[in-house]
Amino acid sequence: MNSRPAPADIKAELCWLTVARRAPGRPGSVPPSLEEHAAAGAAGGFASIATTAEACLDAGGTAREILARDGITVGYIDALSLGQSSRSFELQLDAALRAAALVDSPMINLHDSMDPPTPPGVLTDRVARAVARCRGEGRAVCLEFVPNSGIPDFDAAVRLLDAAAPAGAGVLFDTWHHFRGAGRLDTVPSLAWERVVAAQVSDMPLARVNSAATDTSYRHGATRLPPGAGVLPLAQAIDCFHRVNLAAPIGLELVGDGWWGTDSARQLALRGAQALAALTENSCEESA
Repeated sequence: MNSRPAPADIKAELCWLTVARRAPGRPGSVPPSLEEHAAAGAAGGFASIATTAEACLDAGGTAREILARDGITVGYIDALSLGQSSRSFELQLDAALRAAALVDSPMINLHDSMDPPTPPGVLTDRVARAVARCRGEGRAVCLEFVPNSGIPDFDAAVRLLDAAAPAGAGVLFDTWHHFRGAGRLDTVPSLAWERVVAAQVSDMPLARVNSAATDTSYRHGATRLPPGAGVLPLAQAIDCFHRVNLAAPIGLELVGDGWWGTDSARQLALRGAQALAALTENSCEESA
């Protein structure tokens, strides 16, 4: 049984990057197995996890047993890149849908690449294709915007969804991507929160805010700070999100050597849960 540290009306979700580890000898990170991820999430009191298609497919027929044992669900399969060849995209979409079926995940996350950004027409076609296939299997799509990609900000994600998928999809709001890009610290309430179906939170120092135009070297090496360790108005963002979507979980996505250190997945989940609990308590107090 989970002992959730956050207030009862706010569900916490553990994103796989938070409990990943540095890839040896190369850029990037190594995702945890589904078993390791689910156990870490349960230890931290998280209601759900956002995991990879690979982790689900590797678990195979034991996937639902693992999740049931730990009292954890999968919020979405993360993440299918729109910036690849047509054949690769279809293969990865097939894999994501098989993974979603294995763990009964309601959503698949899509994002674009940065090297180079995908042309608008291709993005529209692929998002429409993914939404149609997901709807055919009773699932939805969340679309994540990333600075310097073909979907660089919140407004671009909304426009793309309007063009490609008027139903069956919504925006994934990642505070790191939003405030590194065009997002302003003082305009959070004015966003179209009714379009947001999933959220990922992390914090950053002031020097990182709106830095995407000049800091084009960003990859996973940049450490995302735990909630409350930076300058972002995270409690306000959570409050805005829950005004229109109280049932949706708040995902914790922390990345980088400064976060991972040498801790185990369980230790990382516990540390992250404490930071997220403090943040959501502040959100509840501010909205009371």
